[in-house]
Amino acid sequence: MVALYEGLAALSQQDYISAKTIFRLLGEAGDSRGWYHLGRMYSFGQGAEADPGEAGILYRRAAEAGCIAAALSLGALYAQGKGVGQNFSESLKWYQKAASAGDPEAAFRLGTMYANGQGTEIDLAQAALYFEIAARKGHVQAKRYLGHIHVDMMNTASDPNSHLCTAADWYIRAALAGDAEAVSEIWRQYERLLGLADAGLPAAQFTLGWIWEQGFGKTIDLAKAIRYYQAAAKQKHPGALHHLGNLYRDEQGAVLLGKSSSQTENAMIECYRQAAELGDADSQHNLGFAYAAGIGVETNLDVSITWFRKAAEQGRAASQTDLAMQLFQRAEHGD
Repeated sequence: MVALYEGLAALSQQDYISAKTIFRLLGEAGDSRGWYHLGRMYSFGQGAEADPGEAGILYRRAAEAGCIAAALSLGALYAQGKGVGQNFSESLKWYQKAASAGDPEAAFRLGTMYANGQGTEIDLAQAALYFEIAARKGHVQAKRYLGHIHVDMMNTASDPNSHLCTAADWYIRAALAGDAEAVSEIWRQYERLLGLADAGLPAAQFTLGWIWEQGFGKTIDLAKAIRYYQAAAKQKHPGALHHLGNLYRDEQGAVLLGKSSSQTENAMIECYRQAAELGDADSQHNLGFAYAAGIGVETNLDVSITWFRKAAEQGRAASQTDLAMQLFQRAEHGD
């Protein structure tokens, strides 16, 4: 019985005849990945002229057998009209199949289709849903597009200011992931955010704090960042409280916050505690770590587990790992 790695090895050595033979044998043996990789060879013209029609047949065979990568590729063929008649409804169907299996690129492409009305009516809320699914799985472009969608939604929303702050939040996340276009978007929205912050909107104050903490092409201004964070924190903004907690861990930040080295841990824990009680998963995780390691508080395994569990239940992967480790530790000690 041949193995997938043998076909991939032959392909990497440009032994296209062997690769095709192995992939076909795998497909006939019930391994959908064989049909998928054979389809890619026809799509990219490896060993023969490109044949998107044959690629489409093979992608469909693989996708119907459960290969998610093939479903994504088949959706792309229908969207582009390569080897098949352009059919956005079919493209939408195959992207949905891939997205439902957790593929972030498929979710991103669904977002663009709902945003542009391809194969469906324009639906910005649905587009935002799929962009966020992709963004939370690390798809950088989806983060920026999610910002764009929230800017577009301002035109018809009952609370446009909320959408502006959400847009800026996603632009920041995209910029932190290296998206240069997102940096431009941050500064494009800056004056509007400034007006909202001056009017006392905590979400805008938090966003401006985040902008000045990072700089994004301009000089970092921690004093300005702290001023905005503190204004938002007074209104119990969880993100602002969390970032203030982080700044207490930073030597320069602690000095600007006016705390001595003996006071910083207590101040940090109090910020994290307030944010955690408001539901901030990052602060819940940090509290879990603090109680596990005895940082600013007495070591308490049970309290550590409680906070790690709260963060883990919000989907924070690192918290899920640390929760498992803490539970194992407690079981070992017979607690």
